[in-house]
Amino acid sequence: MSPIPSDVAHGTGSSAHAEPAAVTDPSARTVASIWHWIATHFVVAVLCLTVLAAILRFHDYSVAPPPAEDGDEMAWTWAGQSLIEHGRPTSWTSLPGYSNVTYEKTQIGTVAIVTPWLDEPPVFALLEGGTVLLAGETTPQQASDSAARIPVIALSLLSLVLTALLLMRLFGPGIALLGAALLAVSPAITEASRTVESEALLTPLLLGTLIICHTMARGQYRRPTVATLLTICFIAPLVKPPGLVCALIAAGLLWTSGRNRIALASVGAGVLGIAVFALYGAILDWHQFVTIVAANGRRVDGFLNAYSFITSAIPAIAGPNPLNDVIWLIGWIGIGFVVLGRRGEAERYLAWPCLAYVIVMVAAASPSLAGAAAWYRIPLMPLIYGAAAVVIWESIARYNAVAFGLILAIMATAAFRGLGTGANPAAPQGALVALLIIAVIALIVRGSGSSGTNAMLRKWRVSLPVGLMALILLANAVQSWSLAGIRL
Repeated sequence: MSPIPSDVAHGTGSSAHAEPAAVTDPSARTVASIWHWIATHFVVAVLCLTVLAAILRFHDYSVAPPPAEDGDEMAWTWAGQSLIEHGRPTSWTSLPGYSNVTYEKTQIGTVAIVTPWLDEPPVFALLEGGTVLLAGETTPQQASDSAARIPVIALSLLSLVLTALLLMRLFGPGIALLGAALLAVSPAITEASRTVESEALLTPLLLGTLIICHTMARGQYRRPTVATLLTICFIAPLVKPPGLVCALIAAGLLWTSGRNRIALASVGAGVLGIAVFALYGAILDWHQFVTIVAANGRRVDGFLNAYSFITSAIPAIAGPNPLNDVIWLIGWIGIGFVVLGRRGEAERYLAWPCLAYVIVMVAAASPSLAGAAAWYRIPLMPLIYGAAAVVIWESIARYNAVAFGLILAIMATAAFRGLGTGANPAAPQGALVALLIIAVIALIVRGSGSSGTNAMLRKWRVSLPVGLMALILLANAVQSWSLAGIRL
């Protein structure tokens, strides 16, 4: 049993700013003091993390990932440019079935150019095209990653704040702040936040859906709240057809909380979004639209996608020192922890959205692209990172040396990769071994603290794990800052 009230130690109390009860155990006082500081400085801390995330994301953002590595960046941008300026989208495609195709040499290589471009709905393309036009880049040849990546970075910062707010509601400020910190400094997240893909817009829409549904479940809503939810459910499929998952998730959450009419309206709004996409295609070229939808459908080639989607430690950052997203794996362990622990709201607002999204990916995405198309995971990454924060927080708050040691070992294997090593990926192993030795000492200290009488050792049961986790987060921040060097 935790030496302080479980709702305070574990971040699941009814009040997000609950004060810890008076305790005498030094290690419990350390947890309580950390909890008190976080609760009283939560807004400032999230703001600071958002600023840090912005600094890391904008540093060398036009260099890493390398321009032209992901041709979709220009596909979205060119489509938006032409749709705004000429009323018909023109862009490059890799899909078969277009009747009028020309091959042109561009900044991303020689590609097939089509008009109208009907690979995807228009909303995200309009965002990207509008941004580069505002930057004065009026032709496809002028379009640059420097301009195109700005809106997706801004969306990633919005997603960080929304993640913190959602986790705050579900678990309290401790886990919320830890989840926000993981998102702020993770090199995998930093790279993903610079990727010009429509999932960047789906992410805040999904998080907004969850926050609104949580508000409605508590009966704290008015007509504007409902209107906002229905707008999200309508827009999401117009960003990308799998965005229909926002409506499905909202319907599931609202139905189980007794808001049946709004649940049905959410599904209706999502279906309406799909219908508007079809209308858009009909206006431009119905026959071509049907052909391209069929070509997209033929890319779905099996159920292996679900396995690959969940178990792969991607997005991997390529280069001489490849980095895998180990927090993604820890997060899926955390989802299991939440479900098996029957944690009420957390089970519904973390596990159900993840399950629904994976099901949609099974139906809508190609398993053959599961390793390469890492952006499929972007909308779920805040939730998975939140689940990882739950596991890390609980292992520290419960003084579980074995659990924390395993987490530390997994995170340490990636935390020092690529730092000051040039092209030699094996060089960081010395630092890794040193860190693991410290971890072993931490386990001994925490184990002896459970029955010993030394107050300092008992206090270190919490202080040392917190310090080690802070060290790993610092290493992650340095990795994010150094992405250009690691990638190139």
